Amino acid sequence: MPRPWAPPLWVTRRGVVACDPAAHDGHVVGLHAHAARDLERSPSRCAPWRLGPIYARGTMDSPENWRWIWLVASVLLLTGELVTAGTFFLVSFAVGAALACVLAFLGVGVAWEWLAFLAGTVGAFAALFPLRHRLDRALPQIGVGADRLVGQQALVTRPARPGDTGLVRVGREEWTAESVDGSALEEGVVVRVVEVRGTRAIVRPATGPADPVTLEPWEMP
Repeated sequence: MPRPWAPPLWVTRRGVVACDPAAHDGHVVGLHAHAARDLERSPSRCAPWRLGPIYARGTMDSPENWRWIWLVASVLLLTGELVTAGTFFLVSFAVGAALACVLAFLGVGVAWEWLAFLAGTVGAFAALFPLRHRLDRALPQIGVGADRLVGQQALVTRPARPGDTGLVRVGREEWTAESVDGSALEEGVVVRVVEVRGTRAIVRPATGPADPVTLEPWEMP
């Protein structure tokens, strides 16, 4: 545990000196500005024992503050990862902060804590990136843009002759459509989108149980 500050201590141009021989081997915590005096002491009256680092409570240099900083940072980063689950980005920083927090509670210097944070973060990235890659390949991809139409059922609203294009409605959207095999499209027939080429939906006759297709009032039979 750091030793509490006890007089007499003096701050001089040569550095911190102590007139108490018992104080030279400890750290000083809680040294307030009004307690430090810029005095020159004669070597015959006061031996200039140099102390270890002097930390004022409430400053960023205090090891006691850094242990709580690392702890809060690791909790916040882990919470952020839970909100954006699956990215494995913030959790890597959380691992590094947690490792630095452990070292801080063990009394390791701040410089070593930062090295542990960087090493833990890089190591977590290296370990979790392959896992994320495997999960991305295993999970089904959700279509975006026009690709979201693939697999959905559509209602033919304008018929098409063989090799020609007609119109289909997918949800609330109207799309130019053609049959995948070039066959005719009959009005009112339910089809399924198998591909999107530019602004055209490639469809085939729907097989299996038909999904409900929303009809406008004027389209009701």
